[in-house]
Amino acid sequence: MKRIAITGMGVVSPFGTSLEAFSSGLFSGKSAIRPITYFPVEGLQSGLSADVRETGFRKRLGGALARRLDPASIMTLVAARDAIDSSGLDIQKAPDEIGIAIGTRSAGLGVSIDFLTAIARDGIEHASPMLFMNTVLNAPASYLAIDRKIRGPNITLTQGMTSSTRALLTAVQLIESGRVSAVVTGGVEWIHPMSYAIMAGLGEFSSAGEFPEGARPFSETANGSVASEGAYLMVLEEMDAVRSRNGHVLAEITGYCSRKLPGNNPEASQEVIEQALGSSEHSQHSISAILSGADGTPDMDTMEGLALINLFRNGECPPVAAIRASIGSCCASGCSQILAACLALSENSLPATPGDGARITPALPLSTVSQPLQFADTILITDYDPDVFTAILISKTN
Repeated sequence: MKRIAITGMGVVSPFGTSLEAFSSGLFSGKSAIRPITYFPVEGLQSGLSADVRETGFRKRLGGALARRLDPASIMTLVAARDAIDSSGLDIQKAPDEIGIAIGTRSAGLGVSIDFLTAIARDGIEHASPMLFMNTVLNAPASYLAIDRKIRGPNITLTQGMTSSTRALLTAVQLIESGRVSAVVTGGVEWIHPMSYAIMAGLGEFSSAGEFPEGARPFSETANGSVASEGAYLMVLEEMDAVRSRNGHVLAEITGYCSRKLPGNNPEASQEVIEQALGSSEHSQHSISAILSGADGTPDMDTMEGLALINLFRNGECPPVAAIRASIGSCCASGCSQILAACLALSENSLPATPGDGARITPALPLSTVSQPLQFADTILITDYDPDVFTAILISKTN
């Protein structure tokens, strides 16, 4: 199997539009979750989000391009440019050998709503043709290809909350197959008032009741997730190609597995993690830490907690961080955890998990404060929704 290196990273997160701001926010234990002020939430069951509205991400792109593009595409370009530039990858040497794989649920949705609303209200002759280009789900990936003149495979995936990690694993498989030598990959999400209202009405988010609204992974007081938005992008390259150009490797993807779940099933989730370990040279004893996909959804958090406790028997479970307590949860969150894992390996430290400390799985060693890692070598990332469980191993490179 070809070795897959992570060589560049870029973010637009609720903490800011730089990797430094993302890292500072995570490791400080701060929360970027706050009351929604950018659209009315009166009458909704939920009213919190972790948004990027005040980060100035549009200014990072600037000019006429920022005025033409939808928010998801702007965030994608900002994060992807940083990822590509930091990787040192010269795309124009072989543009046909570079691919794009982006995961999203919402790209184009808000623009589609606005476009169709204008047609219904004013007639089709008043609908802006500039809006139409941004109504499709693959607009961010397409604009990225145009912006950086990337001519390899261009793929957009939407698979619920695991869309970004599904895109990442597609990128890995493209490189393993020999089709490309590098892929820009990750996820992007944008909150639209209508989609938020629908999701809140369906009970998808935390809402105040016996306990207050908020994201409290693995907590006895957890009552749902909090919506988030942002873009989390990285450059993956075949290891030999990186070394041939004397490039810098941030970390390596050393194992993975993703599988459809037969319902809320801790045993099946544990098997996915075991298969990810089986695809690598690692055992559970070589895992330094876990960056969990838990987001405060009680049944899903319990499922993962039980899977981890059963996997790491005799109290040997490594420390766990659940960063969705800081930045909320969306389809791009899986790749935010990948980036956080790379930072953790670099800093030999695990991000903090804001929360109330009362745990549904007391045996799970949740890191409520940023803590040093004694042997920061390999980190397990989990990402899941009611249909799919994904486990990915990120390691320091040899």
